[in-house]
Amino acid sequence: MTKSGELGPLAIYAMQQKDLTSFQSTDPTAWQPVMYNPSAKMYYQRTLVFPLQKAGEFKSKVTGLKVSF
Repeated sequence: MTKSGELGPLAIYAMQQKDLTSFQSTDPTAWQPVMYNPSAKMYYQRTLVFPLQKAGEFKSKVTGLKVSF
């Protein structure tokens, strides 16, 4: 069984009070959803860690491991 995946960076949008925006509607009794237009974006990097020292007796091997940047 082969499993692969990519642990690239993911974006997070920081919602702040100043980012609150209004919903345009001509009906004053219409439901008004809370909407944000985020002004700040940050990234976090996912990682993968192999805790080999804590795995006990590691009697296997890792083959075909590719690390790219």
